[in-house]
Amino acid sequence: MNHAFLADPSLIEELTVEQGEGLRNLVRDLTQQYGGKPADINWASVAGKVGMTKIYNSVYREMSGDGTHATISALNRHIKANADHEILHLVFEPSEEDLLPTLSSALASLLIATEALVA
Repeated sequence: MNHAFLADPSLIEELTVEQGEGLRNLVRDLTQQYGGKPADINWASVAGKVGMTKIYNSVYREMSGDGTHATISALNRHIKANADHEILHLVFEPSEEDLLPTLSSALASLLIATEALVA
């Protein structure tokens, strides 16, 4: 279990003595009940068990690789280059680029999830 909050004196001093003690007791009780760090979830395995491997491979992998993990494709969105591939500047603002495929993937996910619920 992550005890970062309890380990940071500047955060703890914001609490009353009773709140700090209550938090310590809660962490102790949860650690006793559930153990330490929870096991990592293997989403590919979960998708396989519930019959959603197709949606996992076609939507989740694409969305996860581009939006969650730092991949070359995801990092490429922050670089503005010219036709000679020379970097002109970095971009750190929202973009409408690829909005249609993103919304389409989200909708497909919802539709397939709905189908799974009624099955």
